Amino acid sequence: MDASHGETLDQTDATISDIRLIDATLVDKNGRDVAFPRDAVGDRIVVVNFVFTSCQTLCPLASATFKLAQDRLGAHMEDDVRLITLTLDPQTDTPQRLREFADQFEPGSNWLWLTGKAMDVRSVLRGLGVSDDNFTAHPPATLIGDTKNGHWTQINVQATPAQIEAEVTRMFAARGTTK
Repeated sequence: MDASHGETLDQTDATISDIRLIDATLVDKNGRDVAFPRDAVGDRIVVVNFVFTSCQTLCPLASATFKLAQDRLGAHMEDDVRLITLTLDPQTDTPQRLREFADQFEPGSNWLWLTGKAMDVRSVLRGLGVSDDNFTAHPPATLIGDTKNGHWTQINVQATPAQIEAEVTRMFAARGTTK
């Protein structure tokens, strides 16, 4: 994934085969330790985006899209789907700052907002194929993954909530379930 990524919004942009879920202890917006990937991801289908709270452009829009996707996914959010927002700027994005930013978007219990020690966040980001060398130029992408079968897809961060829901539904179908 690179910062020049900008394909059409109405389709899945890429299937990703080199995602590595790196073991690390991250911290949620409430200051609680979260084992990544064990507790954060588990065997759910996950939708992951990347933000930094000082962003005034794309990050608030991506978070608003996640809010609408959370609403569309409804009951799936209870156990089967998790939204994860991971900071690109852990040195600035403390749990309190992340919580204040997140609260604008009314995240439910299955929408994690994660930060942590810079070294741990950097490792997780790199495992997900995201460089944090210049976080303000981060790739405009959202990852959707099914950890049961290892399938990961990258979609444009400006995809609609309906497109996110459609990709999650497609992943459930690939599992042989209709959830």
